[in-house]
Amino acid sequence: MHSGNDGWGYEDVLPYFKKSENNMDKDIAKDITHHSVGGYLDVGRFPYQNENVRAIINAHKELGFSEVDFNADKVTGVMVVQATQSYGERKSTNRAFLEPVRQLRKNLKIVTNVRVTKVLIAPVKKQAYGVEYAHEKTRTSTGMVFASKEVIVSGGTVNSPQLLMLSGIGPKEVLQELNITVIQDLRVGENLQDHAGVARLTFNLSESSSIVPTREELKADVQKYIESKRNGPLSGPGVFQIQGQLKSRHIPEAEDYPDIQYFIKSRLFSEDPTECTINFTTPLPYYNIVTYVPSLLRPESRGYITINSTDPFVPPLIYPNYFNDPRDLEVIIDALNIAVNVSKTNALKSAVISLDRNRLDLCKYYEYGTDDYWICLARNYTQPMFHPAGTCKMGPSDNIGAVVDPHLRVHGVKRLRVADASVMPRVVSGNLNAAVIMIAEKCADNIKRDYHKSTAERRQADRKTNKEVSDSITREMQSIESQL
Repeated sequence: MHSGNDGWGYEDVLPYFKKSENNMDKDIAKDITHHSVGGYLDVGRFPYQNENVRAIINAHKELGFSEVDFNADKVTGVMVVQATQSYGERKSTNRAFLEPVRQLRKNLKIVTNVRVTKVLIAPVKKQAYGVEYAHEKTRTSTGMVFASKEVIVSGGTVNSPQLLMLSGIGPKEVLQELNITVIQDLRVGENLQDHAGVARLTFNLSESSSIVPTREELKADVQKYIESKRNGPLSGPGVFQIQGQLKSRHIPEAEDYPDIQYFIKSRLFSEDPTECTINFTTPLPYYNIVTYVPSLLRPESRGYITINSTDPFVPPLIYPNYFNDPRDLEVIIDALNIAVNVSKTNALKSAVISLDRNRLDLCKYYEYGTDDYWICLARNYTQPMFHPAGTCKMGPSDNIGAVVDPHLRVHGVKRLRVADASVMPRVVSGNLNAAVIMIAEKCADNIKRDYHKSTAERRQADRKTNKEVSDSITREMQSIESQL
């Protein structure tokens, strides 16, 4: 993320990753260089892994991929991931950071079902002083909140650029078209990235490897989950807890810098026409089909977000441009070929898990497994990973396209910051959750440091003024005494 942004190198941000972490797996937590315990956010492996999890892990190890910790010093390989969860139950940032203190902190007020519609900015001073808002349901019920110090925008990669543009900060050609007064001409909304991937590379499970419970077995699993401190099949997401980080042709063999991430998804499917295929509300531990979903860790393609309305309730326009750069297609081709090699391993053959080589309808005119077939999959069965980033790019003032500086302050506008995934110059090489928490922690420290600095500067100025006044009085007294 550094990209000329002082203070955002690896050594700079590592303490902020560790600050919020409470790692519950002793074998990983002992690596105190990269992990910590005692933070607000519980992190650990899910309590339950079935036999298919180990089979898929072993299949990759059979091909020479190591079982690694993605959050340590060696990252190329496969992992049963750690997640922000406790005893099989999701631990969101709301539950970890806000719920414990929301009734205790007098300086914290949380309001829901309210949308900020505009940042209030004094046009001459170019200084933010508050926000306008509207209630989500009535929309006609509006109001203002004024800031004594700063306004911090954390709307995410989609909503933060939309709000800035509605407030007069953005590409002047977009704002002028909508008759929005241009306060600061910045390339807001550009540089959009996502870990785009490809869905529908399917593995079929045999009757022995499928996990399809009867109604009574499901009831028993629910009872076990409730009565045993979140244990049993429902305390894990099945094969979804497996992830890999592997390398394409573009990464040298000796370099530990994977550019492919894959996920394993699962679902239940019935061939009986009288039965409905069970949808995604079915708990993840139950499945008879798994899907290998490779994605781009560092995409070269760039999209953008813009607006075509001054109504804040009209969604912005999103142009992702997935796979627009041919290099991204080369990475996906390599990723899909790795999946084919995984399907040939003894580990998967022993588990009776086999690759479905039937061609999909939109690509049926290409031979299965060829580059053309994989490219067709990428273009027609695209899978966004919902990891958007980059639309309020961080960079120094001379960096083309930069929207915020390394302290996350909007260029050219005082008392206004952005703190979310939109500030990433490049999307990070992994899931965004921990990185966004790190950004928030670092932003909080920057604000405190800047505020204390400005307070110290004011005090120093006051002391200087007081000394100048004192010296002036002393000189005047000395002059009077000399006349006497």
